[in-house]
Amino acid sequence: MHFRKTRKGPLPTADQSRRQSQITQYAWRHFGAPGPVIAFLNTRHDGLEAQPLHLAIESDEGLKRVQLVLDDLAVGNVPPASQL
Repeated sequence: MHFRKTRKGPLPTADQSRRQSQITQYAWRHFGAPGPVIAFLNTRHDGLEAQPLHLAIESDEGLKRVQLVLDDLAVGNVPPASQL
């Protein structure tokens, strides 16, 4: 007997996969440990009004918004809502 995982949706596009890889690497460089990376990417962020991972995968603009939040976290700033 062989078991296979079934996928309940379409496969990500090449651009979505690229953005997912980029934001994961970017968050890893910021946090340096898997726990905080996973928590940040998968927890709704009030400033972004979305989960960072989903927003980053959605579009290049979303990726840039999440990167901006990570940059601001690195220097201890909270970005103005107009920049998000």
